[in-house]
Amino acid sequence: MKDKIKSLIRSFPVICGASAAALLFTVLTFILGPLWLAIVELIADIAVVVYLILNYDLMSIRKQKMITHISSNLEQYVKNISDSFPLPIIICSPDGKIEWFNDRFEEAMGPHSSGYGELSSVFENVGIDSILDASVNGVVIDCDERSFNVFSHRAKVGESEYIVMYLVDITKYRHIANDYFRCRPALAIMTIDNMSEIQQDHRESDCAAIRNGVEKNIETWLSKYPCLISKISDNSFYVVAEKQDIDDMISRKFDILDKIRNYTYDGKYVGVTLSVGVGTGADVAECEKNAKLSLDMALGRGGDQVVIKNKDKYDFFGGVSKSVDTGSKVKSRVVASALAELIQGCENVYVMGHRFPDFDAIGS
Repeated sequence: MKDKIKSLIRSFPVICGASAAALLFTVLTFILGPLWLAIVELIADIAVVVYLILNYDLMSIRKQKMITHISSNLEQYVKNISDSFPLPIIICSPDGKIEWFNDRFEEAMGPHSSGYGELSSVFENVGIDSILDASVNGVVIDCDERSFNVFSHRAKVGESEYIVMYLVDITKYRHIANDYFRCRPALAIMTIDNMSEIQQDHRESDCAAIRNGVEKNIETWLSKYPCLISKISDNSFYVVAEKQDIDDMISRKFDILDKIRNYTYDGKYVGVTLSVGVGTGADVAECEKNAKLSLDMALGRGGDQVVIKNKDKYDFFGGVSKSVDTGSKVKSRVVASALAELIQGCENVYVMGHRFPDFDAIGS
C-alpha cells in the first residue's frame, strides 16, 4: 500500500498536493466551524482521493496493456526483420548451445541446421573460441560444397550473454580464387638425358629414329593438356602449361618417365631417359628461373626424374634408373645454387674448411 501511495504521488503530484491542502482546510473547518461545511469538504476530499486511486488503477492497467502491446509488436517486428535479413544469423550461448537461427541460416546450411543442438554439429572442426578470436576478419568454414565467412560478436540481454554470428556466403569468390590459382603459369624444361651415349652405340640414322620416337611419345603425352611445347635444341623442350595441368601430371606421377624409360627401338630397350625441371612463380620469368634450377637439380641427382621447385622447396618424382653422369659443371652449379640459398636464408654464417684447419682451408 505504501508503494502504491508513493507511486500515486509521483504520478499526480499537483493533484495530491491540492488534496492535502484541501484536507488541511477541512480539519480547520472542523475546529473553527461550521460543522456542515466541514462535512461537505470531507466528502469532497474523499471523492477526490477515490477518483485518484481508481484513475491510477485504470491508468496502470492501460499502461500495462500498452507495454504488452508494444512488446508483442516489437518482438514480432524484430522477428520479421531477422527473418527478412539478407544474411544467415545464428545465436548461441557461450558454451556453444544453439538458441535461435533465422530462415536464411536454415536455407544456407540445409540438413546441418536441423534442430537446436550444439554448434559443433553445424560447424564441424571449428569451435566457438576460434570464431570469437576471428570476430573482426571472420573465420572461413566449409559446409558441403559451400563456403562461408563467419563474423561474430557478444550480446548481453539482462544477465544472460549470447554469441551472435553472421554468415557471408563466399562460395563464388572461393571458386574464382581457386580458378585463378589453377590457371597460374608453370614452365617445364624437358631434356633427353643420354643421347650422347646412345649415339656411340647406334648409327646416325638409328639415333634420329630413336630421337623421333622419344619426341613422339612426349608430344602424345602432352597432347591431352592445353599447353605450348617448343623444341629449343636437339634434346630439349620448353613446355608452358597451367598449374592445374602440372597438378594432373603430379597425380599421375609423371608417367611419361616410365614410357621413355621403357622405350624400345627395333625390339630392344634403348636405355634412354628423360629429365624434367618444373618451375612455378609469380610470372613467366620466375617460372623459367625456377625451371632451370629444377632441371639442374634433376641432372645433378642422376637424371631420369622430375623436379618441381615451389618457392623454397623441391619435389621429386622418378629417379629409379642408374645415375647418368651429367658433368661436373652441372653438379657444381647445383651445389652452388643450393649453398647460396642456404646462406641467403641465414642471418649469421660461419664457414670452416676442416675441424682442424690447414693452410688451404684458412686460405679458402
